[in-house]
Amino acid sequence: MIYLVKKKKILYLVRLAPPVHGAAKMNDIYLNSKLINKKYNINYIKLNNYSNIKDIGKFNFKSIFNVFRVFFKLLYKLVIFRPNKVYLEMAPFGSAFLRDSIYVWLAKLFRKDIFIHFHAKGLNFYLSEHKSLEKYYKKVFKKTKVILLSPLLYSSFSKVISKKQVFYLPNGIKDEISEFKFNKFLKYKFDSKQIKFVYLSNMIKSKGPLDVLYFLKELEKNKIKYTCDFIGAWSSDEFKEKWNFTKNKLKLKNCNYLGPIYGSKKYDYLLKSNYLIFPTKYEKECFPLVILEAYMCGCSVLSYNNGAIKDIVVNKLGYISNKCYYKDFVNYIKLNQLNKNKSKYIRKYFLNNYLIDYSEEKLIDIFESK
Repeated sequence: MIYLVKKKKILYLVRLAPPVHGAAKMNDIYLNSKLINKKYNINYIKLNNYSNIKDIGKFNFKSIFNVFRVFFKLLYKLVIFRPNKVYLEMAPFGSAFLRDSIYVWLAKLFRKDIFIHFHAKGLNFYLSEHKSLEKYYKKVFKKTKVILLSPLLYSSFSKVISKKQVFYLPNGIKDEISEFKFNKFLKYKFDSKQIKFVYLSNMIKSKGPLDVLYFLKELEKNKIKYTCDFIGAWSSDEFKEKWNFTKNKLKLKNCNYLGPIYGSKKYDYLLKSNYLIFPTKYEKECFPLVILEAYMCGCSVLSYNNGAIKDIVVNKLGYISNKCYYKDFVNYIKLNQLNKNKSKYIRKYFLNNYLIDYSEEKLIDIFESK
């Protein structure tokens, strides 16, 4: 007689694209993972009700209605789908945390194993200004399991979360580039004396696109030849005007804004570039997927010491400015020369450390933990 093993059920509460950002990408990967779906019966609720990067964080009637939509959908799933575990990608503070905490309480009411995944940081700093909320946070996190992207981020949550309940899950991505394509494009990285830079992220002030402009001006002062492409969606019309004004004021000629580009076309720009320049000071920055995408394409990375970035950009993979100062990149460029062998090393490092398979297996281990 053959006995079929019944799969455990997991309910995901996650943000999904659009808009496209790192957390939404990872949620989509875990939701559609063949490895995870083979082991578990997965169902989900989409947390966000916006589709544009400009709408993130806006509080209006639509967002209030969405809280009720998710609450009653969760209640329905808890009663009808009856999951064994609830996996929630949670906001760490502010009104978004209070909203998400409602879903935690509801899942606790049904005695579910709860896994809270943070793709952001800054909680301890927030609690230093809102000390009265500390007890509430501790109650919310009690008897839950918390997933962080790196040990470097624990200090941001240590006031209300114990190390015993924390698991670390680094991001990973699929290898979208064949070896044939990588080697085909490799010659374009080094086909001229110009250094090729690419900025690839949403065009938000805190992500550093203005710092990139000032960096390029410093290269010109040092008579270093370059080209630079900016790829990403504008966060606002006001910042678009400011960026264009700054570019024109600095009289930069060898940089171009190309708009948002996705999929294989985006990888083509990384494959042709020598460096990804990503001077982010974004307060919620943790484990940027764009750095992994750069490694996949053999790009060295220039970035600031923010979130877990120092954990990712190591050895021969690029350079981190601990002072978060763009002039540090100029000094690094003067002293370091990227070549084909280094580009091959970077891609090999990606294949050995950041494939999504490793992250999926790690998430399964976390789900199975007691």
